[in-house]
Amino acid sequence: MLLTRGKTNLTQLKLKEIKLTYYRIIDDKYVVKLGNGFEFAFNQERQAKAFLNKTSRFLTEQLSFINHIYSSVFLTYRQNYLLFAPNSGKRQAEIFQAERIINDQCSRISESLNKAVWMSNTRNGNYIVFSAFYFCVSALRTVCSELNLLVQRQKLTTLKYQIVNYHNEINLIERGLNEFEQLKAVRVFERARLDDLESIQLSKVV
Repeated sequence: MLLTRGKTNLTQLKLKEIKLTYYRIIDDKYVVKLGNGFEFAFNQERQAKAFLNKTSRFLTEQLSFINHIYSSVFLTYRQNYLLFAPNSGKRQAEIFQAERIINDQCSRISESLNKAVWMSNTRNGNYIVFSAFYFCVSALRTVCSELNLLVQRQKLTTLKYQIVNYHNEINLIERGLNEFEQLKAVRVFERARLDDLESIQLSKVV
């Protein structure tokens, strides 16, 4: 890492990114299928590669957005951590279950983001990345729902509006994934499912 006048030279840093590389040749067409349910066809190989590069940049941007919201949501949970306690022995199971769900979903979001990065350039990368991101969207909504339990119990107005803002950001990410390049698609098929990640082992990545 190069240092200039005591500051880090950011141009020398290597950042995590999504890098899609896979396409097929069908009937003299270069075909790219994405996990959002759209298929694209190109007459030239360079066009297919250019499209994969464009998609990779878009997905890297979504990776950054999801990580940002994930960090914010997790911080919000930790800031309210002490409030996850039963009220006078009542409804203990509800609050304990909420905390278990939050911890589980946060852990799985982290794992999914790792899979998206390290498996993006594999044969199934075009599908895996979308599956991972769709899971993160679903899991973030679940965490927000469990955090909302504190709003109901403690009447926390600030937390209420934080959660509303998180939902709005999550919705924007999902809409972006669903609609990416849809007008250029030549065929529509079933999009990536949330549970597809369960059968993918990160240890298999070389």
